[in-house]
Amino acid sequence: MNTPTSPARSGSLGRSSASVTGRSTPGGSAAEPAPGTTAGDTAATPPAAAPWVRLTRYVLRCMLGITVGTLVVLAVAWAVAVGVAAGGRGDLLAQITHYATMSTVPWIAFTALVICVGAQVRHYVHAGFTRRAVTVAGLVGSLVVAVVFAVGATVLDRVGLGLMESALGDELFVHEAPWWALLGAMLMVCLTGAVCGVLVGASFVRWGGWATVLLPLTVGLPYFVQDVLTRSVTLRGEGPGGRPSWLQDLQDALPTAPTAVLSLLVLGLVAAGAWLVLRRLPLPPRASA
Repeated sequence: MNTPTSPARSGSLGRSSASVTGRSTPGGSAAEPAPGTTAGDTAATPPAAAPWVRLTRYVLRCMLGITVGTLVVLAVAWAVAVGVAAGGRGDLLAQITHYATMSTVPWIAFTALVICVGAQVRHYVHAGFTRRAVTVAGLVGSLVVAVVFAVGATVLDRVGLGLMESALGDELFVHEAPWWALLGAMLMVCLTGAVCGVLVGASFVRWGGWATVLLPLTVGLPYFVQDVLTRSVTLRGEGPGGRPSWLQDLQDALPTAPTAVLSLLVLGLVAAGAWLVLRRLPLPPRASA
């Protein structure tokens, strides 16, 4: 996999316009255009994108195959489930497919970001990118990937359940919560999973195998709290559903507005942790900005 080259490494920063686009004429006159170009071509050349923008694009290209591939697999699974339901069966299969869609996607986002950050950060650094560019690209990339995962999974789940209900001619176990509440909950869980992936990947780069000891703090506790908060909205008033009675009572008692604030706070704390770890990675002096 080719790693993008930072402008800082390529030497394009710090040069004068004359040294890049042409050569100075005697007497201090304006620089002549480079051979094969005209003054108009030189003036129309767009400026190079910021390093973090270029790196973010690269991260998103790396994640594109995983994201699209996962959604394609889920779409095939729903197509099979709808086909089975057309034969008059499928209630249990609908529950299995629903669980696979809404419960595993955040963990796929988490795993993908752990691999991407843990395996690629050193390559980005050797290419000349700064810690600031690596940090911003990791967090922005994780947010974009999480949004795509959440929206894609929620749409597949809603459409798949609707088709299965039509095929069975009966109402399934679908949540009574509105679609926007389910989408909001899925967004928060996927965002937390993706940002936790960045934090865990950076922790393994920073501390090596000792980062395993930190997993209860870097992913276990944040994800558990976020899951409790989001399910307090999507499962409100729907009975135990396999939950302990104390957890059901807690989730039913949580008001929606404070729950949303707490959910955003958890996400912000995880993102702040990822920012701090990435900004303090032991990098070469030339990439320490």
